[in-house]
Amino acid sequence: MSSAPRSDLVRSTSFRIGIAYTAVFLASTAALGGIVHYIAVDAARGEIRAFAANEVTRLSDVHQRFGVTGLVAAAADDTAAPEGVDPLRVLVIDRAGRRLTGSLPPLMRRADGPFELQRRDGELSILGVGAVLSDGTFLAAGQSDASLRRTSRAILNAFLIGGGLAAALALAGAVVTARSVARRIAHIDATTRAIVAGDLSARVPDRGTGDEFDRLTAGINGMLDRIETLMADLKRVTTDVAHDLRTPLARLRQTLEQARQQAATPEDWAARTDAAIVEVDRLLETFTALLRIAEIEARARRAAFAPVDLSALVADLAETYEAVAEETGHRLTAMVEPGVSVVADRALLAQALSNLAENALRHTPPGTAISLAVSRTPVGARLVVRDDGPGIPAAMRGEVLKPFRRLDRSRTTAGNGLGLALVKAVATLHEGTLALSDADPGLVVTIDLPATAPSAA
Repeated sequence: MSSAPRSDLVRSTSFRIGIAYTAVFLASTAALGGIVHYIAVDAARGEIRAFAANEVTRLSDVHQRFGVTGLVAAAADDTAAPEGVDPLRVLVIDRAGRRLTGSLPPLMRRADGPFELQRRDGELSILGVGAVLSDGTFLAAGQSDASLRRTSRAILNAFLIGGGLAAALALAGAVVTARSVARRIAHIDATTRAIVAGDLSARVPDRGTGDEFDRLTAGINGMLDRIETLMADLKRVTTDVAHDLRTPLARLRQTLEQARQQAATPEDWAARTDAAIVEVDRLLETFTALLRIAEIEARARRAAFAPVDLSALVADLAETYEAVAEETGHRLTAMVEPGVSVVADRALLAQALSNLAENALRHTPPGTAISLAVSRTPVGARLVVRDDGPGIPAAMRGEVLKPFRRLDRSRTTAGNGLGLALVKAVATLHEGTLALSDADPGLVVTIDLPATAPSAA
């Protein structure tokens, strides 16, 4: 993939952030350089004055012991300095104002304390300390600040060079970062354009670094997987709806046509009308189930969540279906642990359990044993519907949970293939799990529900 144009790179947010951080870094470096320069120069000035003060103190002691003559001799002998160090200069003036010795320029002010001599060209100054001795003699010692100026220039040059290199590196880093981010964004943009163009299989490549872009990529790809699944389900449901509705609509048309052509008495019209109403009721039942599943999957039923006594609910359902089971030759039992409750939609749970019980009664032969059970789990509750009938092949257990999926491919048996799909939708709404397993023989349907209400997200 080609790199982003230079103008786009400069306008990119990542590049601007890099430039902003560079400016902040340079401002911080300048502030730090100023502080370091001030502290270093001030310390060097203090050392020069301390050196001069020590010399004045030493010469003052010589003056006290040997007088002016000894002072002049000591000051004249103490002008040498180590190589590379600016020499210490002294000045001795008697009380009449005559220079007795020393290389310091004459001072305009002769008083105790520090002083600074500045040349007219401003290139050199002398920092020193003066003292008026007991007999009126003025003694001063000072040193050129040439070393101080060199230190100052070295510090400034170091920060200028370091700041320049840092700015160049920061700018290069901003460019590299901006290009890297631009490439990642370009992949996302290309994927979204491919999706818009109709390629639902397009995905954003994952570099495997685990950074925030990879987390975003995982979220986007997960969303695209879900969209692709929903689109495939929509296409399949549309096809299945058309297939399942074609037969009852054809029967309805045939019944109405026969009523128009063959019915001769009111009794014939009533019989044909009743048959047509039966077909319409079947169609309405299918559409009602589809709308109910859509409503549940859209999380539109969570307002009805409240504490539900599952033990009482399962006991009531078992009592209701026990008579039906006897009529069809089945044996229905209930195993209810008392006091099991969850926060849920009671009507939806009742509908789901009713669908499971009716499926077991409808799709198993007479003599089949069916059981309803509820028990407490560490995180909530478990509902189990078990039978010892023919069961469902393992390869089909995932398929029958989808709308209009039936084991009877010819669709000669009653039903619309939406019962287990509704049960799955109810379990998902409650943030529970639905599992089909082998009862050896027969089928076990297990619904695990959390004890508390699911989140609103």
